[in-house]
Amino acid sequence: MSNTTTGLWNLSLGEIGASLKVLENLGISPEHFTEIRRNPDFAQVIAKAMIGDIGDRNSLFWKVAKIMDKNLLLSPEHIWVPKFPVPKGFVNIVQLLQSPCPFYPDKKVSDTHILMLGSKKPTSLLGLQKMFPSGGQPRFYSYAPDSWYKKEDFANREKIRFLWYLLLKRKIPNSINLEKSEQIKLLPPNYRIPSTAEEAYKNILYLQRNKECPDPMYSVRTGSVTSKGRPVIVGFSTPGELSISDWNDLSCLMYGIGAIRDLYFWTLIWTAKSS
Repeated sequence: MSNTTTGLWNLSLGEIGASLKVLENLGISPEHFTEIRRNPDFAQVIAKAMIGDIGDRNSLFWKVAKIMDKNLLLSPEHIWVPKFPVPKGFVNIVQLLQSPCPFYPDKKVSDTHILMLGSKKPTSLLGLQKMFPSGGQPRFYSYAPDSWYKKEDFANREKIRFLWYLLLKRKIPNSINLEKSEQIKLLPPNYRIPSTAEEAYKNILYLQRNKECPDPMYSVRTGSVTSKGRPVIVGFSTPGELSISDWNDLSCLMYGIGAIRDLYFWTLIWTAKSS
């Protein structure tokens, strides 16, 4: 260890601890620091970001990050400077995020939606449980092999992919106490019901990023169904624990329905390893 007493070495333990707390609140984990020590190229990316030399701050990604603020969700697995490819004819992502929300017309899409980057490898609901194990926070209410859904297709075959997802943060307004067929009618054009994996990933990443649940009062029906044909429900049964349950198609005072808009483009990620 260096014996120098200049620069960062002049910081007190209290100052270092306070700095680490700020980073932790922003989603930085011990694994990020391990990667900084292990990978000099990654350390250089972090250093450039901290001193303002990350590149063009007017790039599309930085515009989107500023617009979305806490509603932009990136997994700790990403070593990132994400880029948004915009194919010919594709809707302008900035214009979309700043447009009126189809569910809350007095608000913008950026205020009511979550823009989420999917996992780098296709990941099922059971795979998400490995990313967020039972001993940590946030966590799931139950885990395989004890969970009732461990052998269900929706938990094993439906997967989060390496895409950008735009999801409604909370349930669709006025969707509680309705049968599923009536709830589906509330979906505007270009929207669909999210899968269990998509809705679960949104909830648990948002809790990790913001230390609060996106919709603490209600659970939502997803587009997934059990082997018995019952809709799968996602919501927080207790603070910090995401529950996966099922219900029939009938109305319920506690169950609304979620919404997701497909953005129809793959994500390009620049990393130190691929540069």
